[in-house]
Amino acid sequence: MSKRYSVAKGNDSLGCCNLVIWDFLVVAIFAGLSLNEYLKLHPVFCIIAGIASGGLLMFLMSLKYIGIILKVICSLFWSYVILYLLDDLFKMTEKLGNDPIWLWTIRIVVFLLCLGIHIAGMQKIADDDSYDYQPVDVERMRNNNLSYSNSYENEEDDEHFQDEIKDIINSVENLFNERNEIMNQAQQVMIAGVGSRALELAMKRNEEECPEKLEVIQNHMQRLSVGVPSKEENKILLDLRKCIDSIKTLNQYVMNELNKVLMDNSTKNQSVESNFDESLFSGCQDKEGFTKRYRSLMKTFHPDNENGDVKMTQKIQHTYEELTKKL
Repeated sequence: MSKRYSVAKGNDSLGCCNLVIWDFLVVAIFAGLSLNEYLKLHPVFCIIAGIASGGLLMFLMSLKYIGIILKVICSLFWSYVILYLLDDLFKMTEKLGNDPIWLWTIRIVVFLLCLGIHIAGMQKIADDDSYDYQPVDVERMRNNNLSYSNSYENEEDDEHFQDEIKDIINSVENLFNERNEIMNQAQQVMIAGVGSRALELAMKRNEEECPEKLEVIQNHMQRLSVGVPSKEENKILLDLRKCIDSIKTLNQYVMNELNKVLMDNSTKNQSVESNFDESLFSGCQDKEGFTKRYRSLMKTFHPDNENGDVKMTQKIQHTYEELTKKL
């Protein structure tokens, strides 16, 4: 079965050049100011209504047919704004001598540019905002990397490259398997709700060895990438680098989660231990003896007494309950 792993790939952002964002801002500001001017609503309600109006515009622009109409309308608006600024700053109409061919050509180009930015902006927003987790098929790379041999003139170099790639893929797969083993142990710990010394040792070994292993693999790939002429070779190395980045992200996440679980369990265990003292009932052999000692202790340390102690009372109660369960 082919093994697939998710790899985080960052998306480029259009940033402030995304006209869709400016559409949102213009509609939100216009709607808020209009409500404040004509309906005299409280500024807070105007702000909320403005943001809602902008959000409604984003939703409508994501629809198929209505979105096309809105993109065209918004593109016409921004075309007018851009042409107005060009004419105001550079006196474009005067310099072109009111030549209709030039003027309409510029208008059409500016409109198409705005429309293209709108379409690209909506597509970017529709995609994942920050990370696109794409599957990397390590097994496929293992099975298919030999198909690139025709791109080399020197068969010995090609064979050497394939051997090197196999070694790197083996190393990457071994690291993934180690992560999976630790995650399985983590799941068992979370279900059981108790700490595991074996897991703690595995985590410690992982934290010490994983960076070293990754560094060895990266150095291996760095040496292999020197003088590589083929696009296919570069693609293999790029996929492997994605795998390594995924290992780093996954490893850090697993370690953080396990540390939280183990710390929580350690805190719980310490709390239980501090609330249990078997010596309070030393010498008691049967339930009657435990009950008699329990009443005597509670009479002494009950909070209603002058020298009462709430924590001691809780400890007596908890210890008594735990010990009587074993009878």
